[in-house]
Amino acid sequence: MNEETRLAVRRNWLCSLFEFAHLDFQKRLWLDASYPDIIGDYSEAICSYFNDLNLEEGYNSFVSEGIVTQQEYEIVKDFHSLLDNYVNRPEKRTLSDKHILKDIEWINLTNLAKANWENLKTIIQNKDDLEFMNAQEKQYLATNTTETNKH
Repeated sequence: MNEETRLAVRRNWLCSLFEFAHLDFQKRLWLDASYPDIIGDYSEAICSYFNDLNLEEGYNSFVSEGIVTQQEYEIVKDFHSLLDNYVNRPEKRTLSDKHILKDIEWINLTNLAKANWENLKTIIQNKDDLEFMNAQEKQYLATNTTETNKH
């Protein structure tokens, strides 16, 4: 994989993690369509993460190809496993976006993703990645100053 592709995949991974980590963003995106530059819903978020990023089989190739470090993987592995379990449960497959966002299991997943997001920000050394993460927060969480001002 060339460097440009690796960086593009990594950006898409960070975008997915951002979406999973911010329940208010999900509500504004999935239910309110508050962002003119992006569209999305639960199904799109799941497809973007598992299918578009080729994470159906886990993170082995992501780590071996240098898309994520072993340390980054260690931070997100529990979330990945729990998310995979969640999406494969038949009773969760029929929930609407509105009901998913009210599901306590989904809220707990989102809280775990948020903790992972914050942990990643403490260990990522690449300045461009950190600036990208902070820009995501600033652009899409502007109404929540406590989240946008964290570094």
